[in-house]
Amino acid sequence: MSSYKTWIYRITVNTCLQFVKKENKKGTISTHEFKEVIEETSNEGSLKNPISDLYKAIGRLKKVDRLLIMMVLENEDNDSIAEILGISAINVRVKIHRVKKRLEKIIKNI
Repeated sequence: MSSYKTWIYRITVNTCLQFVKKENKKGTISTHEFKEVIEETSNEGSLKNPISDLYKAIGRLKKVDRLLIMMVLENEDNDSIAEILGISAINVRVKIHRVKKRLEKIIKNI
């Protein structure tokens, strides 16, 4: 049986994904706004900001990959992530590894 935390998290994630899909169809959500905020924070300092670079890279991932890596950053365990996404824990580990590799490539090109 799932914990309440996992159950509520899954409902929240699904609701957010449905909202984003609906708003994208309407054309009211713009990813440019997200990119502008990131660019503003990165332009504030002349030194490279690794956190800003990480968020820029995460913003370039697919929606499900962003969701996955954000759960990892929130220290969710693989079993909880697997239950939320509806995949096996082994598949979660594989996906996390692949997303981290994609993030490395993206960050190198920033």
